Amino acid sequence: MYSIKIMKRWSTALLAALMLFAAGGAQAAKVLYYYDSYVGTDYWGPSLAARGDTVTTVTSANDLVTQLTAGAPWDAVVVSENNNDNSGVWASAIATYVASGGRLVLNNWYDNTVIDTATEAIAGPPTNQTTGTINAAGIASGLAAGVATNPFTLTNTGWGVFSQALVPTGTGISRCDFATGSCAVFANSGRTMRLGFIPDTLPAADASALLQNAITSILAAPSVTPVTPTAVPTLSEWGMVVMSLLLAMSAIVTLRRQRR
Repeated sequence: MYSIKIMKRWSTALLAALMLFAAGGAQAAKVLYYYDSYVGTDYWGPSLAARGDTVTTVTSANDLVTQLTAGAPWDAVVVSENNNDNSGVWASAIATYVASGGRLVLNNWYDNTVIDTATEAIAGPPTNQTTGTINAAGIASGLAAGVATNPFTLTNTGWGVFSQALVPTGTGISRCDFATGSCAVFANSGRTMRLGFIPDTLPAADASALLQNAITSILAAPSVTPVTPTAVPTLSEWGMVVMSLLLAMSAIVTLRRQRR
């Protein structure tokens, strides 16, 4: 009887430990990151590294399409096209990725109806607004976690157009507001986030926290169509392991009783 109690306690502790390990490991993601250029600091790279993500970085629009169509198990894709308009190359591939259940953070400065439809947001005037406020919906979703200053101030690092007001469409919801329009529209059940500013204009003190929160937020959104996950054991897989161990221990106890 004593041995059975010990095994029950041990199995409970083991299950708790495995659940904690699985939850912690699942936080990191496989991210495909595309950007063309920055005038200021690339805050995305250090932000993804701080999260512990496995990042594949491409700086070519054609390479972005190649990576997307290769069927790699991306947990999230980041597109920051700041200088050139190569959307004719990659917009359709991104739209297909989102439609299949993919998770995306994107910013651009030009008109492209394919991108507008995929992100459920339209970019327009006014441009070059400098004050963004993470609103109640953004705060509730964790977008403001660790951000010291809200509202935050954008600083032009040398662009002609560094911010554009966004207008949510369809199911799109603003989680960050300019004085006019939105500076961050979440759509597709929260799986996509479109930014209304170039990331290198963010305040240095808060850029990492805000961009990390952006990835965390879209990863937390419910899946619509299953996407091949990161190769991290799921809780159900750990459950099978624990169940097998418990069954094995139960068999040992039964044999010991029979021998007595």
